[in-house]
Amino acid sequence: MKVVNKEDNTTITPTLKHKNSSISNKSVKKLRLMLKAGAPLGAVEQKAKLEGVDMAIVLSSSSDENNVNNEMTKIPDILIKKYKRMLKAGITMDRVQQLASIETGASPEEVEFIVTADPPAGVGGAEMSEEVAHQKRMTKFLRMQRAGIPVIAIANAARLQGFDVDEVTAALEGGSGSGSDSSSPVNVVVEDVNENTDQNLTAIDGTAEEMAGKIHVTNEKVASIRSHFTLLEGKKMAFPSARGCNLTDLVRKMAQTVAKTSRFHSGSAQNEIIVDVMTLFHALGALKGVQFARDEFNCTIGEQALGMSEELAFSKRHGFTEIARSIGMVLPDSFDEAMDIDGLDELVSSIETTKMNDLVRAKALLVDGYYDFDSLHLMYSPGSFVVAKHAGGGGIDSVCQVLWGRYTQGKTILGKPMKYFQLCVRYVVPLLDGKATFAETVQGIEMFEGIRVLDGGGAGLGLSFVPLTDNKRDGILLKQCSSRGIVYNRIVNERKDGKTYSYMEYEKGCFNQKRSGSFGARNASVALASGGRVVLDLDAATDNGHSLSIGRDDMIEGLKMKVKEYKLHLKLADAKEHSSSSSSGDMLLFSQLPEEYLALAWPTLVGFSLTSKSWGDVSIDGLKEIDFDESIFERLVLPDTRKHMIKALVKHTSCAGGGFRDLVKGKGEGTVFLLYGEPGCGKTLTAEAIAELLRRPLYSVSMGTLGTTADELERRLGEILQLCARWDALVLLDEADSFLEARSSSSSLERNAMVSVMLRLCEYHQGILFLTSNRIDSLDPAFQTRITLALRYESLSMEGRSKVWENLLLKSGYESNMQSFDLNELSKPALNGREIKNALRLAMALAVDEQSDLTQKVLLKSVSIVSEYKVSMSKDWS
Repeated sequence: MKVVNKEDNTTITPTLKHKNSSISNKSVKKLRLMLKAGAPLGAVEQKAKLEGVDMAIVLSSSSDENNVNNEMTKIPDILIKKYKRMLKAGITMDRVQQLASIETGASPEEVEFIVTADPPAGVGGAEMSEEVAHQKRMTKFLRMQRAGIPVIAIANAARLQGFDVDEVTAALEGGSGSGSDSSSPVNVVVEDVNENTDQNLTAIDGTAEEMAGKIHVTNEKVASIRSHFTLLEGKKMAFPSARGCNLTDLVRKMAQTVAKTSRFHSGSAQNEIIVDVMTLFHALGALKGVQFARDEFNCTIGEQALGMSEELAFSKRHGFTEIARSIGMVLPDSFDEAMDIDGLDELVSSIETTKMNDLVRAKALLVDGYYDFDSLHLMYSPGSFVVAKHAGGGGIDSVCQVLWGRYTQGKTILGKPMKYFQLCVRYVVPLLDGKATFAETVQGIEMFEGIRVLDGGGAGLGLSFVPLTDNKRDGILLKQCSSRGIVYNRIVNERKDGKTYSYMEYEKGCFNQKRSGSFGARNASVALASGGRVVLDLDAATDNGHSLSIGRDDMIEGLKMKVKEYKLHLKLADAKEHSSSSSSGDMLLFSQLPEEYLALAWPTLVGFSLTSKSWGDVSIDGLKEIDFDESIFERLVLPDTRKHMIKALVKHTSCAGGGFRDLVKGKGEGTVFLLYGEPGCGKTLTAEAIAELLRRPLYSVSMGTLGTTADELERRLGEILQLCARWDALVLLDEADSFLEARSSSSSLERNAMVSVMLRLCEYHQGILFLTSNRIDSLDPAFQTRITLALRYESLSMEGRSKVWENLLLKSGYESNMQSFDLNELSKPALNGREIKNALRLAMALAVDEQSDLTQKVLLKSVSIVSEYKVSMSKDWS
């Protein structure tokens, strides 16, 4: 049997395939390769004798050689090029042979013969000249130079890859060559493309038929595709580079963002931008983000916008407006018509059709509850909601909305390939003056291998942003986050008539106290174990150097940037005569959160805890309205005339709307009470009862926290009085004895200076100030004229003690047992109010320990213990 070789019309006689012939052919090939490699003829003859091969066959004609070569393993040209590049890069022949054996099954001798052989003439065109070969080797480095990489860095890279550094440097200095690597997945270059060639028409027609079968593209859409971009062979797209083509400008922006090293070159009006489909596929999430922004913009046009507030409409237009400006798109003066980027929808559909298999696989993976790196752009679709785990480093989950996502690829400074996924989300943050706005943050997810579980018990297995699903748990979380927005709106509504704060109560564990001088998010704050009352005032916190959150979390940084942007916005607004908050050039601001954005509210607010006397972040979930007990003032054991006098003065002070004004502005407009007398007679309770009656904050200050020098006293007390005047808060300076006594020459200069500071601060304070003292041996004369009302508290009479017992028993829940208690008997020992409270607490503890009800016998026993303790202590100290 004879076979005719079609390439050269030679006749080949096939040899029989059996074991011995196979061994002989391999030996012949091996010996011929030895001769070709330059081995001495004598050595080859000696080797042939040892293996039993006739040397005449080894030295036979080329026809026999062709016969042997036809039986050699076929290695694809692309792999041959790969192995040759490996050798040029300095990789040993043994490693190349090992890799080729795994990939193609070729023997080491075959590999060495093929990769070291010169390319035959006529293969793939005319024989390559030395100049063309040199140009081809330098193409890669020339592209690096055009990308702006320094020559010295390119030379170092060439040296590491085994190239001649002098040869590379000479080529770069000459600036020759403009080749491009068309096989690169991120190649974006400008080429001269003739739109009328048959090749392009065939490509677009074939793609149109494919799209018609999958996404039902109409003839009109095909015409639109032709006008905005052209589908080429080799999975590329061509976009016209003429000015005014918004789609081309958008694609250029997206491609340059995804492929960091891409550069565009100027060209004639007939030039087109050629972009790989893979590059656009990596930017598919960003392109869909533009679609989402456009749809948000268009929903504010026509009947859809009926009943929509101006702030909501502006917020929906803001995103697409910013995108349009970034690509030089001309916006209309009035928003009466829908906006669009011509060809955007067709481009997205074309990309999805081209990469249909990848999308179907990723979608199936997500449906099964798993995800991998290549499915992230589907998992984070624009407009969807995600849960930010531990927002702000406080361990609180919050909801964000996805704006866009894209894959970014490039190389590290060491030349190592790098690929990661960028995700942009937005959330609502509070600003100054009761305003709120959208903040954005971009997070990168580094490339990872394998498949991961999407729902790892709600934790998302390390994801910072976990997609929301339709399960019950996520529904509860979404409802909880929406309630935060409702609470925020209620707090903002209280800012009227000049009021800049909200007075609320927080549950235990919901207040994170800020630590001054701490660095890092971990040690910046500590949660308090007890509940308390808080004044929410972001403006005052900012003025005192406390931001909304402490730490270096990406979301916190986005929040801080928005606060800075708002301050700049205010400065620019002041510089303008007329500024409209709805103009496209102004900052997006909310005075009230729209209903559809309630769930995006930031989970914490900054406030001042009156319990811990410190600034901190308080969780909105733990905030609630204060249940004021106004009956405390009525139960206060004081003569009715004194109660009426105190109540009238407090209600009509200048900061509460009174009409008195001193001759000197800001002087003597406050009210100062001096409450002095024996301990436990109700001095502190009086200030607390007044605060409950007026529903206003009470700042209780111990004189020991104000320092021991005049400077410390003026700074610390001045800050407190300033805040309390801002919040209409009552100030209670407890145990102020040392600051009220008369100054004298025998006293230290420091104490005299502190008394002088106290006098001045009290006189210029515009709020309500309570000073309490257990002893006033010698009141400074200057204080006597600055005190609005001084009240002496006498020791409780038996009737007064009986009233205190009654009030405490009723407050403790023993209303039904009041008939079984003999209050007169309990009131016989001369105890003060604080001692009566201690006796009742002791009796309740004894009853619980004995597992019995609270009885008169238990109460008398506790009163006896407290009385004996009081008597013994008096004897010991006397």
